[in-house]
Amino acid sequence: EQELRQKNRDLSLLNRVANQLAESHSVEEILDHCLQTLCQSFQMVGGGIYLSRENRSRLKLAAHRNLTPEEEQVLLELDPRQSIIGQALLTGRPYAATDLASHPLLAAPLVVQNGWQSLQTVPLTSQTETVGVLFLFDRKNRPFSPDEVQLLLAAGNQIGTAINGAELNAALKWQGRLTQASNR
Repeated sequence: EQELRQKNRDLSLLNRVANQLAESHSVEEILDHCLQTLCQSFQMVGGGIYLSRENRSRLKLAAHRNLTPEEEQVLLELDPRQSIIGQALLTGRPYAATDLASHPLLAAPLVVQNGWQSLQTVPLTSQTETVGVLFLFDRKNRPFSPDEVQLLLAAGNQIGTAINGAELNAALKWQGRLTQASNR
């Protein structure tokens, strides 16, 4: 019975994410709404979403929750090869760290000074392409269960597909405007 209730909560979360994706029109709206829902659902202090840029050689912070201005500044752009968060982009798999202070790929020591202890990342995928990374952080040692990671992966697939769709839609609108301008 308890397992059935948990599965019901999981499906409810994915349904909320799907509804937010359907109602959102811009990439910014998609990321903000989904990030807020996931932080609340997993009871995490905060998190962020990075989008992959320059052929996966850079990660650019596109949305965040509960980052200080200083944290935002140092986390604005990351080299995936030299960061914990980048491992999800490079491998296409979830990556977790429950003792950030001793992790060799800690890109921003400031976050440990500000009390971050654990981090969970998942790739944002659209079909076979990884378009970004979602991360959630907490100020306590908070490992995610395998079921929670699977739920985050499912949400990551939904978000990744929505990002690709929104970017394609924006490109088509831009192309339409260019066509109209050249016809004039």
